[in-house]
Amino acid sequence: MSILKKVLAISVFAFSILYTNAQENDSSDEFKTLLGANVTHGGYGAFSVGYTKIGNHNSFTGGMKGAWIINHSIGVGIAGNGFITEKLDGFILDENYSFITGGYGGFLIEPIFYAKKPVHFSVPIIIGGGAITYITEMHMNDNGYYYPDIFDEFFVFEPGIELELNMVKFFRVALGVSYRLTSEIDLSTSIDGENIKLLDKKAMNQLVVKLAFKFGKF
Repeated sequence: MSILKKVLAISVFAFSILYTNAQENDSSDEFKTLLGANVTHGGYGAFSVGYTKIGNHNSFTGGMKGAWIINHSIGVGIAGNGFITEKLDGFILDENYSFITGGYGGFLIEPIFYAKKPVHFSVPIIIGGGAITYITEMHMNDNGYYYPDIFDEFFVFEPGIELELNMVKFFRVALGVSYRLTSEIDLSTSIDGENIKLLDKKAMNQLVVKLAFKFGKF
């Protein structure tokens, strides 16, 4: 199945969840609006740490997100995640070691189910873009800092699910898993006329496991 078909299928599933959640939270026939008197508003900011794979390489992640919460049942905001692999053996001639790093982010929509229960769940979905880069020990500037050598940009669609624990009224802990779907990447270089492919074009399509800490008015 192509990435476009996957995105469409997951999108249909996500919006069906949104519709069901809205129905569960509104059993009356009264006309509702986003800014109506009977609608509650809140918001949160969060940071997370996690683990994923980039191709076959172990990678550590860190992220931040923030959202406006409507009626305790849906969050709308932005999210961003960064990643870096473990130190790798050099791919390129004469380098001792290297690593792959990058980040992505974009629009966040997050249906929240049974938010007032001590343990509940949400379905965060990120739609946006990002970039990935290959950095080597060979390429260090005069100040001793690495700088990007080979990079590519990509589109990302990442649906997930989080189990949330209400620790106190303003603080939640969430254990989540998501699946990162991206457009094809091209992380390769040419040396002496030989093309060296550093990652498969679908290397970013991987599971992500993370622990998130959320602070706000829920």
